[in-house]
Parts: sequence; structure tokens; C-alpha cells
Amino acid sequence: MVATSGAFYFFIPPMVTFVVLLIEVTREKELKLRLGLSVMGMNATSYWASWISTGFMFSVGVSLLTCVFGYICWFDLFWGTPFIIMFTLFLMFTFAMAMLAFFLSTLVSTQKLAYTLSYVFLLGGLVLQFVF
Repeated sequence: MVATSGAFYFFIPPMVTFVVLLIEVTREKELKLRLGLSVMGMNATSYWASWISTGFMFSVGVSLLTCVFGYICWFDLFWGTPFIIMFTLFLMFTFAMAMLAFFLSTLVSTQKLAYTLSYVFLLGGLVLQFVF
């Protein structure tokens, strides 16, 4: 079962984190909310630290849910591998996607472009997973 639908179950949840973070950070940039925060005295380090901690919490939640639902659905991959290894693998992938979202948010200027770019990444990744 994992061989046929693994791309959907294991790739989509981290990509949801990617899409949400890319769109929200770009929305803040487009509406100049980041500039307003800097005018009120917030430095860039605090701003990015708050987003990175938010991304990490999303990553932990998504990774935990992915592992829990993998056990609930009786995927052999989860039952044959220790929980800590699966959780760490999903956490690293999800957090890497969050960091990619933060990087791309510095290059994207509008929320519409962020939507387009995030869905291109999502669909392109799904196609590549089904091909390989």
C-alpha cells in the first residue's frame, strides 16, 4: 500500500507547511508588516527567529501526525522501523521545506507569485515522486 500511495501520504503534509509558510511570510512582506515591526523596534534577528520557531513547531506537529497516522493505517514501513527514526526523518524533511519556504520568500514579492510558486513546487514534487 505504501508503494502505491506513499507519495501522497509522505509528501503532501510537509508541503502544506511549505505552502503556508511561504504564503504568510510573503503576505507580511507585501503588506509591509515587516517594515512596521522594524519601525516599532523589532530587529531582523527576532523577526526571523519567531518565524523559524513557528516553522519548527509546524514541522514537529506535521511529523508527529504523519507518524501517528502511519501507525494507525498499519503501513509496514512504520511498523518495521523504530519511531524515533521515522519521526526524525520526517522532521528533517519538513523543517528543510520550511527553510526553503523562508529562502524563497525573500525572492518573491507578491502573494500571487508565492501561491503560484508553492503549487509549482508541490505539483512538481508529486510528479517526480510518481516518476521515480
